[in-house]
Amino acid sequence: MEWSGITEQSEAMTLMIHHLHALGSAKCLPLLNPPRHEIDISENVAREFRNKSLLALQKDAGDKIRAI
Repeated sequence: MEWSGITEQSEAMTLMIHHLHALGSAKCLPLLNPPRHEIDISENVAREFRNKSLLALQKDAGDKIRAI
């Protein structure tokens, strides 16, 4: 928006959509398929999360079921 002097987000989005459409599917497809991030959780982090979760459950197990 700053590069073109556009102040309204809706105008910028509309113009981008029109320009993407003008590029055609082959040229705009890479712009619409960004790379996805992969998240790898280490064993240490997973273990610590599990331990803290179990500790929290021990302190407050949540809703109790009552017999009627």
